[in-house]
Amino acid sequence: RVVQVPLGVVGLAVSFAVLPTLSRFSVGPDTSLERYREALLFGLKLVLLLMLPTFAILAALSQPLVAILFERGAFSPAATSRTAAIFLAYSPQLPLTAIDWLLINAFYARQNARTPVTVGVVGVLIYLVVALATIASLGAVGLALANAIQNSSHALILMFLLRRSLP
Repeated sequence: RVVQVPLGVVGLAVSFAVLPTLSRFSVGPDTSLERYREALLFGLKLVLLLMLPTFAILAALSQPLVAILFERGAFSPAATSRTAAIFLAYSPQLPLTAIDWLLINAFYARQNARTPVTVGVVGVLIYLVVALATIASLGAVGLALANAIQNSSHALILMFLLRRSLP
């Protein structure tokens, strides 16, 4: 939940706000590759401007944040420590996952839904490899790390493919 809140507030909001502009400049009478790029770059800069400090703050305050939000009743200080460690493994994906949602919409605006889905399948394979390699030694932290690597690699692959597809 702690990871999903900033992603929803920033990542989804920016990607949905930029989608109509990307669509307008991608197809139709207003087609302009230069304006499409400008809108996409604006969205990327905005996401990074908002998500990088959010990531830093959440990572730095992971232990007290988890304690404040969850530590009561059967949720002990030991559970707080384990949950904070898992949260730290998830947190590096925050900026890249927010960028990923924007890039997915950038592909959709270009009438290309196949590429994000194909990259998603590759992401599942990446997750399986990392999860199987880390679960024995790291447990739940390894699964969280595998998820962070999966989501981050999805964004990086989409960024590479989009950059390559734009002349």
